[in-house]
Amino acid sequence: MQIEEIFADGIETSKKLLEDTPKLLLLVVLTVIPIIDLILLGYFARVIRNASRDLPEVSDFMGLFIEGLKIMVVLLIYLLIPIALILAGVWMTIFSGGFALGLFLAGAFLSLLIALIAAMGIVHMIWNQSFAKAFSFGEIIEIIRTAGWGSYLIWVLSLWVLSLVVSALSQLTPIGWVVTAFITPFFTVFAARTAYLIYSLGAGIVMD
Repeated sequence: MQIEEIFADGIETSKKLLEDTPKLLLLVVLTVIPIIDLILLGYFARVIRNASRDLPEVSDFMGLFIEGLKIMVVLLIYLLIPIALILAGVWMTIFSGGFALGLFLAGAFLSLLIALIAAMGIVHMIWNQSFAKAFSFGEIIEIIRTAGWGSYLIWVLSLWVLSLVVSALSQLTPIGWVVTAFITPFFTVFAARTAYLIYSLGAGIVMD
């Protein structure tokens, strides 16, 4: 499966939200409520495990919230070291600009490398329903290698750019947050479906 086919599949899957207005509106509402919006991350996990273009139901809110919380914890653990380096660089600016800049750049570079592993690590955790699998580095790197580093990097960079666009939309007008809230569920489904497809290529999962 080529990367353009993966993106096309993700678009077709996310468009299914237009066929289920109650589900779409519920996801939009969940998107704008702080803390509760972790449920949307949980739905991201459910779409991956569903392994189908048919969208799963938005039910068992506590289960979805816990799933979302796990994803957030994994992200924080992965980014703990680079964030510490970046903060140390900012703090040490008052003592040594050169040394501080070095720490900041090291933290920024390390965060990019870690983000590449973390993205697949989260999907690996979701698919296996095991928190420890998020940090099975050997398995994660092998999955990425099998899927193809080229396709994987294009996928990660595309999601990163799209996430920036979605975030920027909220700043365009006084009601930009409404546009962002409406688009976010589509982006979430797209990201989840394409994540599953990339993962399935690397993990040897037979797709329907």
